[in-house]
Amino acid sequence: MNTSTGDPPRPEIPLGRGPMKDGIQRWAMAGKRIPFVQTVRNGLQMYVKHHHHTGHEIDVNVKRSEKLAGLLRRFTGKSVRGAHVLEVGCGQRAALSLLLAASGAEVCAVDVEAPTYRMNTATLLRLLRTCGMHRAVKSAIRHMLFDRRFFNGLARATGMTLRPFPRIDIRVCDIARADLPAHYFDLVFSYEVLGHVVDVESAVRNINAALAPDGVGYVVVHLFPSLTGADCLEWVFALDPAYGAHIPARVPPWDHLRENRYPGDSYLNRLRLKDYQGIFYRHTTVIAEDHQKEGNDLLSLAPRELLAEYTEEDLTTAYVAFTIRRRSPDRLS
Repeated sequence: MNTSTGDPPRPEIPLGRGPMKDGIQRWAMAGKRIPFVQTVRNGLQMYVKHHHHTGHEIDVNVKRSEKLAGLLRRFTGKSVRGAHVLEVGCGQRAALSLLLAASGAEVCAVDVEAPTYRMNTATLLRLLRTCGMHRAVKSAIRHMLFDRRFFNGLARATGMTLRPFPRIDIRVCDIARADLPAHYFDLVFSYEVLGHVVDVESAVRNINAALAPDGVGYVVVHLFPSLTGADCLEWVFALDPAYGAHIPARVPPWDHLRENRYPGDSYLNRLRLKDYQGIFYRHTTVIAEDHQKEGNDLLSLAPRELLAEYTEEDLTTAYVAFTIRRRSPDRLS
């Protein structure tokens, strides 16, 4: 296994802009402001995703909730009902937290953005304060156009009552600095969130500390050097059969590692697989590590200088999933 023994590289953040400010959402990974035309393209792609592929989003959330229930049962012997559950990075819809709460779990969720499944004036003002106008407007439009259909479809697919929404404890903060009950949660999980976290080392320490002694954690990381690592929806659509899209002619493969002409609109920390492995193996007890590949058949399109800087594993490993147990303080390195 290729693990890192040193500290991961410091993330590149535009000076004077913190992780919960408007700038962090509007600046590209290369530290330059996202062009207006690209912002419009990103918005149109999100519209296509929500308008045409809500069924796929529902299916993904249902499968994830079933997997989490299975992990909880397998490693702790507990059912979801009555379990203490923590989601790291629940997103504005908090769909998985809502599903688990509807199944009887006591759920706490952490995210840097305010949840929008209940959108009102207070929520909108909070989004404006923490994320800026750009993100607040996008969230309001998505909520008005698509969220009712999404939650109604999710309720039908699971047979659960999601309206009124079940009660969950949402904490708007950075997981790296979150004040969470120690050794409390039977299940801690996170999907594709740590790539957007500035201080991953502290985040994983907090996840480990929050786990109950017999609890289980499941953390899926979307890796930055992969083809879809910049969250470019054109490549996401092309590589996921559920979307039925073609390989994009406009965006070069691994553009975010090269000229970054088509930047995404969220902060990404640029960590590689070996960096995450080093952090998780230092601060948790890893009991399983699963990789999902993509783009193997497109490596011939990668320039030679890219292959010199990144390994083939870096370029073709899209996701890594860590199944973890709590690591006691006396075993931490």
